[in-house]
Amino acid sequence: METARTDFPWLDLKWIEEIAVHGDAVTFWFLGGRRFSVMRQSIVMTCGNFDPLHLGHVDLFHSSKRHGSFLVVGVDEDSAVKKQKGRGRPTHPVEHRLAMVAGCNAVDAVYLQEGGTSEPWVQRIVPFAFTKGSDRCEKTIPEAPICERLGIRLVVVQRRLAYSSRKLIEDVSGTV
Repeated sequence: METARTDFPWLDLKWIEEIAVHGDAVTFWFLGGRRFSVMRQSIVMTCGNFDPLHLGHVDLFHSSKRHGSFLVVGVDEDSAVKKQKGRGRPTHPVEHRLAMVAGCNAVDAVYLQEGGTSEPWVQRIVPFAFTKGSDRCEKTIPEAPICERLGIRLVVVQRRLAYSSRKLIEDVSGTV
């Protein structure tokens, strides 16, 4: 039996360690030793910093999963969150954010997103669809050009719930 690689056994089962592409099939190897193969036309990807993770993010995962059967989620490294969001962020270290995202039942696989973009992962996996929440428009999605070039369906998922990480942090800290 494989020894746990993180403090979170469920994260080991979903954290992508290696990928192999065979025509239209993608095989994922996970930290916990599990291997899974899936057809590209079933794969949906999304990404973000998920700091802090809230109900709007969980809704994004479930809405994204409607566009395929295997959801892969990238989680921004700490330095990218700090650069994008500023002082006091991230509120949770990346391993904790990866574990929380992996704990969502709609999520099948997670990866550490480095450099603030999923472009290298999108280029390697070539999923059927790439989704982002409606707090973004197509022009502000860094992965939009590669999605267009590779024929990947870019989906802006309409926000059904009015949740905001910034508002949540303000509410919790009492600065509202």
